[in-house]
Amino acid sequence: MKVDALIMDPKDNVVTCVRDVKAGEVVHYRSKNEDLEILAKEAIPFSHKISLTDLEEGQEVIKYGELIGKTTRKINAGCLVDHNNIYSVPRDYESELVEEKGEEPVEIKKSEKGEKIQFLGNRRSDGRVGIRNPYCCKPGKRGCKYCI
Repeated sequence: MKVDALIMDPKDNVVTCVRDVKAGEVVHYRSKNEDLEILAKEAIPFSHKISLTDLEEGQEVIKYGELIGKTTRKINAGCLVDHNNIYSVPRDYESELVEEKGEEPVEIKKSEKGEKIQFLGNRRSDGRVGIRNPYCCKPGKRGCKYCI
């Protein structure tokens, strides 16, 4: 079976198309070693999302098993999901912070080659660290405006 879309997590309610899909085409994807399909009710451009279920206005859009936004209007199964019908929901990073327990820092080990292991991240203005996701939300578009 040729795969036309990727699902990132079994909880996702959208898949990302890996090619341009015309309205009326069947979109094939795999989840948990199972071959699945959905009928595209409208054209879905390469690297855009297609809804797997009917999503009501205000419903959460899940990709990577995480909330990526909420719908601004109803989106039927098989329809395009993009910035015209969803909006971003800011995360509450403060609630995700791990409480410090006064433990000793973890020893930094050396790699098998004897090199020190490095964390290639960035320091935020508030002192916390973060990473840039090199696996862009739009396959094949590394460094797109959504991930910078």
